[in-house]
Amino acid sequence: MSSVLEMLSLFLTVGQHSLSFQFELKEMQRQEEEAAERRGHLGGPSRSPPHRGFETEPDGTITSEFL
Repeated sequence: MSSVLEMLSLFLTVGQHSLSFQFELKEMQRQEEEAAERRGHLGGPSRSPPHRGFETEPDGTITSEFL
């Protein structure tokens, strides 16, 4: 009976680590997407130079300037 509990606690510990790792990975991906949006291109290769002009501004500031 104790071996089953030991395996279960080990599994839960590993599960918690993988969950936190998945969360960190999603957070890193989200930050990369936000940075790509700020540069003006989504999903493009990072080697390509960012677009110049108003495209580098976030959408919120563009629309608020014209309101």
